[in-house]
Amino acid sequence: MMLCYSVEGYVKYINGEVCLKTGLEFPNKCSFQVNTTQDYFKTDRGTCRSKCSVKIYSYDGYMFSSYHHYSLRTITVISGNRSTTINTTCSTYSGSDLRINCSSWKHDVFLVGNEHTCQERDAECAHIEENCICHCLSGYIMVNGRCLLANVHVGDMCSSDLQCTGTDNSGVCCNGVCQCQLGYLKIDGFCYQEGLFLNQPCAHNLQCSVSPHAACLEGRCSCIGGYKARSDGQCEKEKASYGGFCSQNDQCTNSTACTNERCTCKQGFVFIDTGCHKQDVLLNQSCVYSHQCLVSPYAACLEGRCSCIDGYKARNNGQCEKEKASNGGLSSQNDQCTNSTVCKNERCTCKQGFVFIDTDCHKKDVLLNQSCIYSHQCTESPYAACLKGRCSCIDGYKSRKGGQCEKDAQGSTSVNISILGVLYGGFFLSGFITAGLVLIIYRRFKSSEIKRPLPCISFKEVYSLSRAAEFNRSRSSSPQNTMNNYRTFQQGNNRLHTARIKTAFLQRNNINVLSWPSKSQDLNHLG
Repeated sequence: MMLCYSVEGYVKYINGEVCLKTGLEFPNKCSFQVNTTQDYFKTDRGTCRSKCSVKIYSYDGYMFSSYHHYSLRTITVISGNRSTTINTTCSTYSGSDLRINCSSWKHDVFLVGNEHTCQERDAECAHIEENCICHCLSGYIMVNGRCLLANVHVGDMCSSDLQCTGTDNSGVCCNGVCQCQLGYLKIDGFCYQEGLFLNQPCAHNLQCSVSPHAACLEGRCSCIGGYKARSDGQCEKEKASYGGFCSQNDQCTNSTACTNERCTCKQGFVFIDTGCHKQDVLLNQSCVYSHQCLVSPYAACLEGRCSCIDGYKARNNGQCEKEKASNGGLSSQNDQCTNSTVCKNERCTCKQGFVFIDTDCHKKDVLLNQSCIYSHQCTESPYAACLKGRCSCIDGYKSRKGGQCEKDAQGSTSVNISILGVLYGGFFLSGFITAGLVLIIYRRFKSSEIKRPLPCISFKEVYSLSRAAEFNRSRSSSPQNTMNNYRTFQQGNNRLHTARIKTAFLQRNNINVLSWPSKSQDLNHLG
């Protein structure tokens, strides 16, 4: 209880929070004081579903004194968007009003009526004057002025659809029982969606009712054993394979038929491994097993097609025949060898009139203008060769009526002229090259004759011809001896004469004197 004081001894409001019944049964509504009212609301120990806030105030705005007595003129109950005001029967009143605010209540849990008995099953009712306000107990809802059990589960008794909220996807009260909504199925007290298609999530088999042969397998609607899904979402019975039970052909697979209540291979099919497969498959047609390729005894299923095995090749009639051996291959009779070979000493060898060239036997002595592959075949004429697939005469020769190649006169003349042209051209070319080489050699020789100036040797004294000859003979000795002789000439001569000796080349690491200057004595004979 809270008192709102503005001045000492006076209050403007009296506020509190109590049960609805406590507020409606306020005993001193025609004569109350602040203190007694405070004690009444403060000592409320009532238990209820939810409490309401109360407020006593004066219409004219006067304040309440703790020394005076007051009376209520009206009691107003507010819940949600509804408001009900009840006039009191007090003979005198001071213009005060008691407001009980229960706006936190749901609109379907209380009722304000004019019932004098004020008795309602499963509700808390408060009678005030000629009016009765009832508040449904916890777990009940107000429906058409009556408190009914709320949150009723599917399968339980009900009176209104509003009660059926205890199970998801319920909310329908039919024939006094809560039932699932349309499109849902009651299973073990719950509502599950029904009519699920194949491969949709499920919890129970009954949900997969679109197909009569479907069930909830591993959390999804699937066809049961012995049935398979069709493109239209239905389950159809799987057709029996070889050996399965049947009563008619459409119960067997495409490769089987119903015979004596058993599925057996159709005509033209053979049982291999686990099923029936087409038999007598022709060469180059699709297959799975080699047993299907029995149209030829030397055929097998290779890379998904009937083909001839190694050592055999396909013939035009769709059979496999043994490949014939070529030259050098093993044989026991002629038909085991190729057309150009025969069996001889258990080996295929070239037939008479054939010659082995490269890797096979080929016809030899092929006449002019007949087909050929190699020139070795054109041995009928010594001047023939295989040209453009036929034996023909080589250049410069032409064919005679006898099948031989003879020299072509016109062609030989042109050949001779060509040969002479080549010879003359070669002669002039060789002469030009020779002249060039001679010129190069001559120039090199002339350049080697250019004389290089050698050091001039000065003599202080002119010796006799015998001493000069002695000096000249020293050229055959070592350079050290030459220098010693030269020093001797310098020391023994008192008269200075200068002689320049020109040399052209060096011999044996010494100086060969060729000539003296024109104004001096000629010493060439000393050399």
